[in-house]
This record gives sequence, structure tokens and C-alpha cells, in this order.
Amino acid sequence: VFFDCHVSPRVGWEQAFLKQMQRKGDHRTIVVPTITSLNPDTWKELGGNAGGKTCFILWNNDFTWLYNPGRDAPLMSGGLLALSRRWWEETGGYDTNMVAWGGENIDQSLRSWLCGGRIEVADGAYVAHMWRDPKNPKTTLRYPIPTRDVMRNKARAATAWFGEFVEKVMTFPEYEMFTKNGESIGDMRGFQTVKDRLGCAPFTSYLDRFSYIYLDGGLIPDHVFQLREQKTGLCMQVKRNDRQPHNVVLAACAGPHE
Repeated sequence: VFFDCHVSPRVGWEQAFLKQMQRKGDHRTIVVPTITSLNPDTWKELGGNAGGKTCFILWNNDFTWLYNPGRDAPLMSGGLLALSRRWWEETGGYDTNMVAWGGENIDQSLRSWLCGGRIEVADGAYVAHMWRDPKNPKTTLRYPIPTRDVMRNKARAATAWFGEFVEKVMTFPEYEMFTKNGESIGDMRGFQTVKDRLGCAPFTSYLDRFSYIYLDGGLIPDHVFQLREQKTGLCMQVKRNDRQPHNVVLAACAGPHE
């Protein structure tokens, strides 16, 4: 079980976790709780059972909350989860080359979904979490967030699991330290070891599984088309380079275009 230190689990959380993990008799199930709010002055849970359960990945490899998710959790928010020791060891645990904070929830979620596991919300498990409140100094950040390390962690997760879609991630300006400045994201060989051992699926299988989220949210278009010049039969394409990142050219059309 992994819990942030600034939380207060509701009585019975461990039984709810175990019940959910044992529901299918599969050691590859990770479970997460419903995350409610914690009063930092009294350390008591605020409100009722309403709270965040799970998230989904955006194209810049950030994430946001998913409302009414059902049982399956596409992405853990991080810091609150339980899994079997066996599955933890089989998937290789945390990426040892990640530093400080951030990105590990993306890596762990994709390791599970792509490599034969699953992540589910545990019915009846509630954990109150202390959120940062600018009006309450008790919740003020007490340490600097190492932005470069956070982005390197995210870049590692994307490079490891997004396949060809990592090109989309790297078009966002927050990754220019890697795409333009040539900074290294570090040794990636550990990911390939896990993929070879578990026979992990490509990222497209994740998008297929959760296509309803990405289609409804407009992150995956319903239709994809090209613009073709009638005279030459060639299509418009963006041909990027360092000097002309948005250079448009005519090139052979990709796939059927009639």
C-alpha cells in the first residue's frame, strides 16, 4: 500500500482494498480509493462520500480528473494505491531514474494497463487528502518543486509507453529542453526489460480501451482527412525542422484519399 503522508483513511479502507483486489482472483489488479478532503486543522474528513476517484492522460502527458468513471481507472492520481507484492515485482516497481516528484503515476498506470494488469476503484474505500489552500498557511508548499525533474520524469514515461504518439507529446513547449536544448532523459533500458518480460501491448491498446473518454473529450477526432491538390494529387503535410517548425509542403498522401 502506498499512501501520501498528508491523508487520513476512513475506517475499513483496508478491507475494501482487499475485497476489490480479490474480486477477480488476479494478482495483477491495482486498486485506488475515492479521495475526499481533509481539514488540516482538525485532521477530520470534510463532507460526505463525494470525491475524486481517477484521472485520464492528456496529450501533453499531464492529467485531469475523470468524473463518473465507473470501476476502471485509466490513470491513478498518484500517492494512494494498493497492489500485490507479486505484481509490483513483476512490473519492475518504480522507475529508479525518476527524480523527486511527478510522472510516476503515469508510468505505473501504463505499466499495468499495457502489461496485463488493470486498475480499479475500490468500492467503500475512502481516504481524506489535505489539499493546498492559499488561505490556510498550514497547507503551504514547504519545498520547491523541481520543474526540470518533473518534466524529465514525464518525458521518460511518455518515451517508454506512448510509442509513436510520443512525437505528439514532444510538440508541447514544456518539453523544449529535450527537443531543442538536447537535454537527456536518461537511461531507458529498464523499460524494455519489463516489456520483453511481460509482453506489453502498444499504447494504441490503451487508447482503444478508453476510447470513449478520448472521443467524448475531443482528444481523438471522429474523422481524419487530408487536403489534396487536384493537379498533382499530392497532400498537404507539415514537414518540421529546427528553422521551420511549421513548414507546409506537398507530399504523397498517406492512406486512402479518394
